[in-house]
Amino acid sequence: MRKTLLFLFCLCCTIVHAQTSTFQSVAARYKTIQSATATVTKTPSKGTTTHGTLTIRKPDLVSITTNGNQEKLVMQGTTFTMTYGGRDMQTDSRRNQQFTTFHTVLTSLINGSTADVSSLKDVTVAMSGQTVVITITPPAGPFWRRGLFKSFVLVLDTQTSAFKTLKMEERGGNSTTYTFTDFKFKKQTK
Repeated sequence: MRKTLLFLFCLCCTIVHAQTSTFQSVAARYKTIQSATATVTKTPSKGTTTHGTLTIRKPDLVSITTNGNQEKLVMQGTTFTMTYGGRDMQTDSRRNQQFTTFHTVLTSLINGSTADVSSLKDVTVAMSGQTVVITITPPAGPFWRRGLFKSFVLVLDTQTSAFKTLKMEERGGNSTTYTFTDFKFKKQTK
């Protein structure tokens, strides 16, 4: 019985270490990258599918714009701006717990940090085929007067480090999935 428990404990530790090291190797590829772009398709569970672009720029810009720049989701520094219901809304990850961990994970990734994001209480990291799946489950709290999001699920390609999808699940049951294609990196110039 003890050997079985020890084996299971070692197996779990090995799996967690492999997932963490996979995230770290994907993030490490961003160390030499200054920016990245991709084509994005936004698919809401209710509503119309739209297309646009993803722009990533160090140290802390992630911008998704669709529908001729009428719809956006932007992280710039600790400020998050989102077009929701035709209105631009802003929040700050230092004051809004819904976005604190999301900000930490994204800035760690795009700056090539080898920090262990799986140690954050709201984060799980899992492998699925050739992808690493990062699930952020933020605490309920004020987000434009209410806790809007139940989870953020970011899927990254382990071979290329490209963003594959970002799914944002709302507490009310709706969700929005961003699918990224034609991902291009621009290396830092010296």
